Amino acid sequence: MSAHESKLMTPETVQETRLFAFHTEGIKTLLTRIIDEIDALTEIASMTSKTEVEPLMQDGSINMYAEVRRFESALIRQALMLTGGHQGHAAALLGVKLTTLNSKIIRYRIPTNSPIRLHQVPTR
Repeated sequence: MSAHESKLMTPETVQETRLFAFHTEGIKTLLTRIIDEIDALTEIASMTSKTEVEPLMQDGSINMYAEVRRFESALIRQALMLTGGHQGHAAALLGVKLTTLNSKIIRYRIPTNSPIRLHQVPTR
């Protein structure tokens, strides 16, 4: 056995290798979370359309119902994004029942990755 091979087999070297592997995995996990956060922020930024940043007043009045729908839709989209599209978790985050959230997803035609259809929108 050469001097180089015996150095690789020491308990200290094994411990250093394990510590390095542990730190490497931690860095990988951290980078994955950072990339996920960047993706989430990019998604939020892309959700802001021209209609969302137009002034509230049109023709000298504010359409309260339209603004409430716009706000509610944006909240639902953000909750779905934050929960990875899990409607049950999004409902809990928003403090509403799953059935309420699902009906609003359908009403506002919010795209979801895996929609839970508790009831179908009637087609005409």
